[in-house]
Amino acid sequence: MMLYDKGRNRLYVTNPVAHRLSILDATADPPTLLATIDLTAGTSPACPVVCSPVSVAVLPDGSRAYVVSYVSGSNPLSSQVTVIDTQSYTVRKVIPLSSVNIDLVNPTGCATSRFRLFTAAASDGSRVYISNCDAGGTKIILTATDTLVPDLTGNPLLISAPVSSFTPSAAGQQPPPQNPVFILPGP
Repeated sequence: MMLYDKGRNRLYVTNPVAHRLSILDATADPPTLLATIDLTAGTSPACPVVCSPVSVAVLPDGSRAYVVSYVSGSNPLSSQVTVIDTQSYTVRKVIPLSSVNIDLVNPTGCATSRFRLFTAAASDGSRVYISNCDAGGTKIILTATDTLVPDLTGNPLLISAPVSSFTPSAAGQQPPPQNPVFILPGP
């Protein structure tokens, strides 16, 4: 996945196979590499070896990037957000998201989707939204503290995806892949 940051004229490119985020300066032609952040490197790596970054969002001021990754290797499949300081190119924090059991033998639904995890930053930079098809909803990160918005019981709030109106026309017919898409009011 690639994201263009028009404020800083940078490209952010995830590489799920190499477990990396590359940051490029797009003012040059061709763009020049500023940094490559290996999410599995270091004394306390942001991701285990089986980490696959698949989506990135950058705050409007360009100060932080939020990289959403799958952490696989066995069932359940987990996901997490790695918060990157874009000035020092270092990992600030890792935020665990969801663990979901997946039928790897007979994949249906989300397993056949192109964008199972997706992230977007609010225009004022106060929140980052992460949709997770496997978990069936969206979670919200408050960027002031880099923590998940809690529900009334203190657990991370999951805004459920809308229910499909799909009606099978034949026995055993599966609904088309659906990714949760939300319009959330607020800053």
